[in-house]
Amino acid sequence: MTEALRPDVLAQFALPGNMTFRSIFIYHDGAVGLTHEHGTLQLSQSNLEQAAESGYVDDQAWNSTGIEKSCKLLRQEEQSEHIKSNVASFCYGQERFFVTINNATGCFHSELRQRTFNFTGTEDVRLIARLSCNSHDGRRFHEATAAMVIADYLYVSFFEQDPKNERNSSSVVCRYVFPKSSVLEKNHAHWTERAQEFFPGTRLMAMTTSFVDNRHILITQEIDRVRVISISTVKPPRTSSHIDLVLLPSSRPQTKLLDHITAVTVGQNSEDFFMLTERQVLKFDLNRCSRLTTCSSCIGTQHKDTHCGWCVLENRCSPLSACASAFDDRNPTMEGKLWLKDFIAHPRQCPNTKRYEDVTSYAIDTPNWKSNDVKIEFLAVNIPPNGLYQADLQCTYRYGQTNRSDTTTVTFKPQTDEAPARFACTNPPSMVERAIQSRSNFSSLMTVRVALSSRKSSRALSETELILLNCGSMTTCFDCGTSLGRCVWLFETSMCTAVSGEIRGNVSV
Repeated sequence: MTEALRPDVLAQFALPGNMTFRSIFIYHDGAVGLTHEHGTLQLSQSNLEQAAESGYVDDQAWNSTGIEKSCKLLRQEEQSEHIKSNVASFCYGQERFFVTINNATGCFHSELRQRTFNFTGTEDVRLIARLSCNSHDGRRFHEATAAMVIADYLYVSFFEQDPKNERNSSSVVCRYVFPKSSVLEKNHAHWTERAQEFFPGTRLMAMTTSFVDNRHILITQEIDRVRVISISTVKPPRTSSHIDLVLLPSSRPQTKLLDHITAVTVGQNSEDFFMLTERQVLKFDLNRCSRLTTCSSCIGTQHKDTHCGWCVLENRCSPLSACASAFDDRNPTMEGKLWLKDFIAHPRQCPNTKRYEDVTSYAIDTPNWKSNDVKIEFLAVNIPPNGLYQADLQCTYRYGQTNRSDTTTVTFKPQTDEAPARFACTNPPSMVERAIQSRSNFSSLMTVRVALSSRKSSRALSETELILLNCGSMTTCFDCGTSLGRCVWLFETSMCTAVSGEIRGNVSV
């Protein structure tokens, strides 16, 4: 009988009980490999696809592959044999660096070193800097446990053990700009930074990274959990302020104890995440929020995801750290109103920002027509009626298939007895002229796409399309008849002319 899958687990793979596994890796074809004392086991793509359908694969699915090892694992073993105190090694450009622990004096010191080979073929290892990390409570950490470079930053985790009280043992993660002048100038230095993350009562054993939803994430491994931390935006250091989610291995039957995590790795698509425990492999989806495409599926009562929420000003499901428009340093309480986590019972409780008026087309040669007659307004239902976030809202007008655009301000109109609350865009003064200049092949039909968004995000809160027509330039009855009801063909004069008055909806004439 298989265990029931937790909502955050895509699939689980049982392991043979007579082996002890040390590491997990991904083959070039996407298959999953495990190393043990006698060689490796492999889970093929077909069995991975089976797991995607059923969620569970038993221990008979693994295929033994003898003593084959991945290049990555071989490099790791060579490094550990060569440098006994090695914490991590990495490349930056053509240079190779590694972080080591030096405890020759009885105290831990973490050091960044560089390895080079000179023209005689011999190896040269030199000290670049000593590393330390200050926690928010004033403690200084010296014992590094893992390290890696992401973009132009070096991330290092540190641990401090309290021999009297294990609960006081803590881990921190510090970030250093890399490379610093001491790397380039080859001078010894002391690098110390304030901790980006602080984890009490635990030891970080390893780190890896991935790129999900247009942002870098840092994945930290502990003995009983994995934390996924967003590092795409720089915010003031706060305890666990960047954490997207915490992944836990399954509980053991009857005892309810957590399996110990042996190793972790990221799949080829950067979104699949594999966790190796003592008795199984678990597969997680690092980007599962984006697959929930509606507010009700994201925070509805039937999908109680522990880390997804509705990003109001971007109209999408995301972890909090990926919802840039929700952060407001001027008013921190607004965060809970612009990233919704409370579960809802009905879709009508979700925010609604669709186009307010159903007028989508205008004839610009209607007598006495003015560009101010065009009203672009979006509903503001179940959205905070006030707040400094409104100053960051903008409307972007894009003309035809060109790159021309205008950005204007937004006015909030509160709810009245006659109309709901809404956001009103300010039309650009040259909107019509820009639309005429951007039309293709002197067409009588011009399109303007309007997007409501926050300046803090590249994603639109809502969008609509505006169609402007020049009826007088249409020379055939057919063209005039396909003008969305804005123009009418006069058979007496064989001319197309604009219909006077307002016509709502798409009406064929």
